[in-house]
Amino acid sequence: MRFKIPGQPIHIRLFERVVTTDSAYDIVDVGLEYDNPDFDNDTVAVGGSFGSLKRTIKTLNDKQAKATA
Repeated sequence: MRFKIPGQPIHIRLFERVVTTDSAYDIVDVGLEYDNPDFDNDTVAVGGSFGSLKRTIKTLNDKQAKATA
């Protein structure tokens, strides 16, 4: 997700997926992007398998699909 701070020349990036060649892990990026080319972008990347989170999201999505079917 990426959004602009109103009134500021800054965009915030939250949990943007980083493309990798290793399918065992997912890497996501959190950071700030500045519209001014004189500033470097600030970023932190976090990697992991996120197995518990993926399983929980799948369970919740399955429950929602059954409820709406």
